[in-house]
Amino acid sequence: MEAENEGLNEMVELVREKHALLGSDDYFALLGVPRESDTVAARDAYFKLAKYFHPDAISRLGLDEGTEKQALEVFKALSEAYNILGDRKRRIMYEQEGAEAVSPRSRKEAAAARDKVSEGRIFFHKGNMFLQRRAYGEAASCFFKAVELDGTSGRYMCYLGHALMLNLELPEDRRLDEAREWFEKAIETAQNDHEPYYYMSLYHKAVGNLEKQRANLQDALTINPNHVESKREARLLAMRSRRGSRSGVHSIVSQVKAALEKLTRKK
Repeated sequence: MEAENEGLNEMVELVREKHALLGSDDYFALLGVPRESDTVAARDAYFKLAKYFHPDAISRLGLDEGTEKQALEVFKALSEAYNILGDRKRRIMYEQEGAEAVSPRSRKEAAAARDKVSEGRIFFHKGNMFLQRRAYGEAASCFFKAVELDGTSGRYMCYLGHALMLNLELPEDRRLDEAREWFEKAIETAQNDHEPYYYMSLYHKAVGNLEKQRANLQDALTINPNHVESKREARLLAMRSRRGSRSGVHSIVSQVKAALEKLTRKK
């Protein structure tokens, strides 16, 4: 009984070890053979492992449901590895171009990913159309869907935040907070893109934080010195600052004059 338990534990460890390799698409590591191994070595390794991972053998072990599912996934991957490494042409293609070139599973996953990215572009285009019509709620919905489909695009996040910020149908605190959160995510996602910094500057402009607005515009223009919108906002900010300085000086002068007039009247 103790020997049976030990054998079962060893099988569970083997399942976990092989299952951890599935995401790497390293067929040599999956079969446990060196990269210089010939097709005969790949075949021998496959049949040795298939003896343990075959569905009939797995069903007799009494593994828990999760481990049994992992074991069956490993068996499918072992068969795929052998079919590729056991075929000279497919092996050469695999070694030169990677698993995506030869694996039906990888090609299917890659195609699905491309489809999601393409669909994300479609929703982004729809969102822009709603944005031009000032239908900000509909625009935000489209941009949110684009982000769901392609979470690597900081640009989609920027436009989502911008649509939320412009949507006056939402309570002010909510729309500003949600917009800021999406701009922050965009900056984190695309640190070398000027657009997230530009849109974050618009947020700080909306809440009246001119120092942070200036800092964001500087970041945007450091990344892209020719960004037209950032240059325009920087000029407007500089003009406001100059007017504010003149107004401040005028106020001080007026106060001094008033004080002098008051003293003169007392005399």
